[in-house]
Amino acid sequence: MDAREFAQAAHPHSWMLVADNLYDQSVVLYHRFHSGKTVQRDGDGTTFGEWPSSSRSTFLLAGFALENAIKAFLVYEHPQWVSNGVLARPLRSHALVALSKKSSLIPWQKRGPLILSRFERGLESWARYPCALSATETEAEQYLPPALWAGYLGLMRAYGKALMALLQQGWNGPHGASGRFRFEGSYLGAQPNSSFKPMPLRGTA
Repeated sequence: MDAREFAQAAHPHSWMLVADNLYDQSVVLYHRFHSGKTVQRDGDGTTFGEWPSSSRSTFLLAGFALENAIKAFLVYEHPQWVSNGVLARPLRSHALVALSKKSSLIPWQKRGPLILSRFERGLESWARYPCALSATETEAEQYLPPALWAGYLGLMRAYGKALMALLQQGWNGPHGASGRFRFEGSYLGAQPNSSFKPMPLRGTA
């Protein structure tokens, strides 16, 4: 794969499609919450932890969906970050809050970090592996509360609506990579703006 092919593969539309796939699967798993549960008890039979069996995987998929959606905004806004056949250092981070603050186009700039921080903590501790790098960083597996889930759905809808509007406008990336898109159906829980009229694509250096 050469630099142009890499830039096309790293197109913001590609990041959005991965985010959408992960989002769809997180929703499917969330609706299975009541199909089973995990209970932790000590030797005396005292319960000290209980949560839906699919909580961890739902949380993990949701966190990765958020990360991919955020990076779609970043690549759209900073096309040079996918030039010369490599991802720039900012795109190699998994810190959701810090990543979101690198974009001036991303919606929910005040409310979003509150939701992102909850997912970021889980991804760095209990959701991805059974433990973090140290005892002080490790948290017990947690239940995905309805309020956080509702915040996630709202944030993703805002991301989806904004990304579709941007990609309908078009994107010019490095090495001749580009694209303008028309959307039908739902992406990240949002519907496209069917009345949107794209402006001519602007050239990039």
